Order: sequence, then C-alpha cells, then structure tokens
Amino acid sequence: MEEQKQNIPKKSRPWDVNGRFETFDEADSRRKDLLKSENNRHDVKVRRLHVGDRNWAFFVKTRLREEFVRKNEKKKVRRKNRKSGKPTNQRKDASQT
Repeated sequence: MEEQKQNIPKKSRPWDVNGRFETFDEADSRRKDLLKSENNRHDVKVRRLHVGDRNWAFFVKTRLREEFVRKNEKKKVRRKNRKSGKPTNQRKDASQT
C-alpha cells in the first residue's frame, strides 16, 4: 500500500488593518498612497466587509513582504567542557582509556 500525502496548507503571515473606509474609492486611494511610498516594503490589499443591513465597509490591510521578513534560524552552539575548556563533542581515542 502506498501512503497518500495530505496537502497541508502553509500557514500564512497575518495582515494588519491600516484603515477603514465607507467607500471603495477612499480605500483604493489609501492603498495607492501606501504603494507609492519610497520604502515600499508592504503588501497592500482592500477587503470588503458586510456591515449592518445593506451596508459595506472597506478595509485597507497591509503586511511586510516575504523578502523583508526575518526568518528565525537556529544557530549551532558548541558547548564547552567546564573542566578543560574544549568542546564536548570531541571523542577520546579508545586506546587512551
């Protein structure tokens, strides 16, 4: 039997709400202003949310782009032996014991 791999979606990074607007034109102009800024390091989108009876609110959402996100990489740490000051991962020869 072959085991089938399940497609587990990658967890995406969260979006931050930058502003709430009553019309799409206001939200779109804010989105364009954010995209035109000098240090454009963010992804920007406009989302529509149903509010009340037949009313809509438009949200501008932003998040830092993938290439600017710091990734948590674990660094290898070599522990030193307290007595000799040498790294502990060095093996002793069998002839010495």
